[in-house]
Amino acid sequence: LIAAPCLNSPTGAKWVDCQFGRRFRTETRIVALINAFAGGRDVDFWSISGDNFYDRTGEITEEVFGRISLEAKAKIFVSV
Repeated sequence: LIAAPCLNSPTGAKWVDCQFGRRFRTETRIVALINAFAGGRDVDFWSISGDNFYDRTGEITEEVFGRISLEAKAKIFVSV
């Protein structure tokens, strides 16, 4: 489960400042984490809970989900 992730989108879209996004490279690490764990055989579902990328228009979400592997996308996904 990932809760309230923020990132600095490579598209330049930004709704809320992600204070530590650059320092912790959340733009690449969140996707890498999802692909590594949710894409594996031992995971049945995954979830992003909370303010999903603080994205008001879907632009950031579309870019991020475009980089998530098909293996991870094939699992049940829960979003709140």
